[in-house]
Amino acid sequence: TARGSYDMVDGFDGAVVALYRRVAAGVEVLLRRAPRVPLAFRNAPLLHSGDQIATVLATELIGGMLEQSDASPAARAAEEAKEEGGLDLSCARLFSLGNATCPSPWLCDEMIHLFACEVTLLRADTAHGDGTPFEEGANLEWCRLLDAIERSRIESNWSTVAEVALCRLRDHLRESR
Repeated sequence: TARGSYDMVDGFDGAVVALYRRVAAGVEVLLRRAPRVPLAFRNAPLLHSGDQIATVLATELIGGMLEQSDASPAARAAEEAKEEGGLDLSCARLFSLGNATCPSPWLCDEMIHLFACEVTLLRADTAHGDGTPFEEGANLEWCRLLDAIERSRIESNWSTVAEVALCRLRDHLRESR
């Protein structure tokens, strides 16, 4: 531009699904803690060949980037539930949590589509992943919805997309009573 240069990342749109279940203590959501390379490099000193970086885990929801073969963002969310959570969901069971969100509009043009789905199982099955390193080392954890929202505000390395989706899920559940 006339004012200077501007760096931008051409992003890929994605889909995230907030999987939840009703238990005696209220509503629980399935969280995913997974290694994220950019977080490892964020505060790392300059690396030399062969240096190792400690794994840094991010807390997020199940989700992934849209692929050309996807019929819709909901189809991608359902596929990610299978890959990352071991859950075989029909797209018809997913519901939208409102408009897609743009997590970093100053840097990237990606839009993330937010979905939710109620499940009845006690635990997620072993996920088969998609064969990429991004799937390795992830942990799944059920957490009360309100506790998860609170944790997103006080713990480091939380996905802002997860926080937005969880807040929208909380609002949806309040409105549907």
